[in-house]
Amino acid sequence: MIENLPEIFERPNKKTEDERQAENQYDEALKTLGAMKIENEFLKKEVRSSSAAPNCTGPIPSD
Repeated sequence: MIENLPEIFERPNKKTEDERQAENQYDEALKTLGAMKIENEFLKKEVRSSSAAPNCTGPIPSD
């Protein structure tokens, strides 16, 4: 019983190092995914606006 006393004062929701590391990796993955979605939407808009320009129709002439 005496050897279990330190456990009484520990927080029950204390995270292990592995749990913190996994949570950090998950957060980084979400940040990356969000940035990629924003970049993808931006590029879609750029392609639409550039393909609507009159000089961008047809094949690119070779030199």
